[in-house]
Amino acid sequence: MKRLIAWGSSLLLLAACGGGEEVAPIEPEPPPGASSAPTRWVEVSAPRDGSLLEAPAVARAADATGDVTVTLRARVERVHVRPGETVERGDPIADVGSPELLSAAAAYGGARRRLAVHTERAEELAVLRGEGLVPSADVFTQRATAAELRAARDEAAATLQGAGVSPRASGSLVRRGFLTLTAPASGVVTELRARPGAILEPGGPPVARIVGEAPARIEVRTAEPWPPATALIFLAVDGRTVELTPAPLATVVDPDDGTRLGWYAPRDPAARFQEGVRGVVRITGTAEVWQVPVRSVAQRTGESTVVRRRDGRVTQSPVQVLATSGASALVRGDLRAGDEVAADASRQPEPATGATP
Repeated sequence: MKRLIAWGSSLLLLAACGGGEEVAPIEPEPPPGASSAPTRWVEVSAPRDGSLLEAPAVARAADATGDVTVTLRARVERVHVRPGETVERGDPIADVGSPELLSAAAAYGGARRRLAVHTERAEELAVLRGEGLVPSADVFTQRATAAELRAARDEAAATLQGAGVSPRASGSLVRRGFLTLTAPASGVVTELRARPGAILEPGGPPVARIVGEAPARIEVRTAEPWPPATALIFLAVDGRTVELTPAPLATVVDPDDGTRLGWYAPRDPAARFQEGVRGVVRITGTAEVWQVPVRSVAQRTGESTVVRRRDGRVTQSPVQVLATSGASALVRGDLRAGDEVAADASRQPEPATGATP
């Protein structure tokens, strides 16, 4: 019975293969390393990937912003400005009274006047001592007193200068009885904490903050070194576009995260910014730098290469990788407009130099 079943199965198989049709042969598998798909070619282009050509930036103009502060305890007597008001450097902001400051001003003036008297007296006694008319002890006493007065004068002067008051203005300060705090920079009053009768403490919040504009340097932070640029622009959040010098003034590596900081100057020295204005810096021009797919770059024998097609000839060309991001890479090498590179170097067999496709 088993033999009959096997014989019947053979007849069915022969019937299915009848009619003169041939069975298609099995295709052999491609050898390892060869690609069965046709090579896809991509034309090299000028850099255009924003992730490679843009980086966050901020304007640094420390002298554009100024804080009005006190170094001694003081009481607000009068306020001269309001928030949103535009002021110039040196304009009055508030009048404050400080007993310690007034005491220092009075002590400076008194010590200065007494010092002049004792110095003159010491000189007169020195002459008389030379003539044998007075003892040396009298001269010494006058000079010792002058030295003490000089120390008191200098101590009072230090207190005044620490409060931002010139010692020469001590007399007018004593007569007026208050100190006028002035704007340290030109700009707009954005904060004002002073009000009549308020007590101001040294080291506390600023009495007022003035925000203006000044010549700035643009600080750029990048994850990798940028390719050499021939043109840069700063796109500020306030809508301004400012051209920058392509060479950085200085660069450092942030030890905390390994990012790179660079500082660039506007080409126009008259360009002014507020401190902290943010934006992005974009490379708008590069020299002999090309953008290719990142998979076009292969590592062979310790160097980076691409498979290049130019005028129908395929060659393996070494390149220098300047930056990568996502699917794009910026490279420098023997490339020019119109060249094509294999889109995926891992699927491209090793070409012979000068070989044609």
